[in-house]
Amino acid sequence: MSQTYATVGEWEFVSTDSSHAWGDKADNNNLAQKYAKEPYMVFLGGPKLPSGALLTYLEFDYCDDNPSPLADAYLSLEDLDYRGNLLTSITTIGSSGAPGCMAVSADLTRSTIRSTT
Repeated sequence: MSQTYATVGEWEFVSTDSSHAWGDKADNNNLAQKYAKEPYMVFLGGPKLPSGALLTYLEFDYCDDNPSPLADAYLSLEDLDYRGNLLTSITTIGSSGAPGCMAVSADLTRSTIRSTT
């Protein structure tokens, strides 16, 4: 069995509510950034996986430049039905409340999460 990685870039995430404000910019290294301009924003995005792919690892790379707990960033992996209704929340990883750029991960090897698309 070979191991491969799928990336979901920031531009693949969309806001769940068009009335929420978000911004985009490039930093001095020309790295694109997408960020929420208000608390409690939710962005949705999903990996493009081949049918039968087994998910074993989840990583969230983010930068949090606000010390407020209202500005924490989280990534949730959820199982949805074909209509987008939540079946189960699998894991949530994210910022610890301390500002800075980090990578956090979750080991999914004990889960049996397979792509069906």
